Amino acid sequence: IHQKSKSDSSAQNLPILLLHGWPGSVWEFSKLIPMLTRAGFDVVAPSLPGYGFSEAPKTQGWNPARIASAMNYLMLGLGYKRYYAQGGDWGSMICKNLGSHFTSNCAALHVNMVAARPPNGIKVHDAVKSMSEEDLKKIQRIRHMQRYEFGYQEIQGTKPQSLGYGLSDSPMALAAWIIEKFSTWGDTRPDKDPLRVFSMDDLLTNVSIYWFNNVGPSSTRLYYEDYNTRGSALKGTAVMKVTVPTAVAEFPCEIFTPPESWVRDQYNVKRWTKFDKGGHFAALEQPELLGKDIIQFFESLPVSKM
Repeated sequence: IHQKSKSDSSAQNLPILLLHGWPGSVWEFSKLIPMLTRAGFDVVAPSLPGYGFSEAPKTQGWNPARIASAMNYLMLGLGYKRYYAQGGDWGSMICKNLGSHFTSNCAALHVNMVAARPPNGIKVHDAVKSMSEEDLKKIQRIRHMQRYEFGYQEIQGTKPQSLGYGLSDSPMALAAWIIEKFSTWGDTRPDKDPLRVFSMDDLLTNVSIYWFNNVGPSSTRLYYEDYNTRGSALKGTAVMKVTVPTAVAEFPCEIFTPPESWVRDQYNVKRWTKFDKGGHFAALEQPELLGKDIIQFFESLPVSKM
C-alpha cells in the first residue's frame, strides 16, 4: 500500500479506496488525499498489481475482476468491512466489479470515467438513430478516439512484452510513451501542451514511479490480461449491473463518456455532475472540483457513518 492516510477528524465516515489506472499512479491523488482526510475520511490508495510500488503478478489472469477481488481482500485485511471506492481509467473498471460482485463490503462508487454499452444488446449503429445531439457528440468523440488515439491499446493488449523491453531500457522512451497521454487525454486545450495543466514536477514524478520501480512492462500487461482473460477471474462470472449507489463525474476532455442513458441502464446512478473543465487525470488536473464532488456524494448517503 503506497498510501494509507488517517482522517484528521473524529467523524466516523466509511473509508475511501482510491484506484488509479494507466499511465497514472498513486501520485495522481497527492492533492486529493488531504482534502478527503480533512473531510473525515480514512483513505487507502494502493498501487495496482504491477504498478508503482506493488509487485508484478507472477500468474496470468490479473484482469480488473481479479484485481477487484484483491482490493476487497485488502480492505477487509485492513479492518474495513464497509468502504467506498473511487476511480478513473482502470480504477473505474475495478470499481465496476466491486460494485457488482462485492456489495456486502463496497457501499458506493464514485467514478470519473465510466464505461457502458447500449442497453438490451442493441448495436451502436442502431442506437444512434434515436440519440440526442449531445449523445451523438459523445459517440463521435468515442469513434475519434478509437481511430486516432487508441493504437496503444492494441499494442499493449497484444504485444506488451515487446513494448516492455523499450519501456524498461530507455527512460526517454518511457517518458514519451506516458507523457504523450497526458498531452492528449488531459484538458490541454487548445494546443495539447501538457504544461498548461500539469506541472513538470508532477509529470516527472509519475514517470519516475514507473522508471525506478521498472513497472513499464508489468503495468501495460493489464491490457493483455483484460483482452485475453476477461470474465475468468471470478469463476467465469460476467460483470453484472452495478447495484450500489454510484456517482459519475463527467469532465469535458475525458477520453470517452458513453450516453447517460446507457450508464443508467447498467449502474445505480444517484448523482451525475458535469464540469466545464478537466480531463482524464481529474484528480491531478482538478483536485478541488473532484474532491468536492466525492465528499458531497459520499456524505449524502445514509451509510456514510460506520
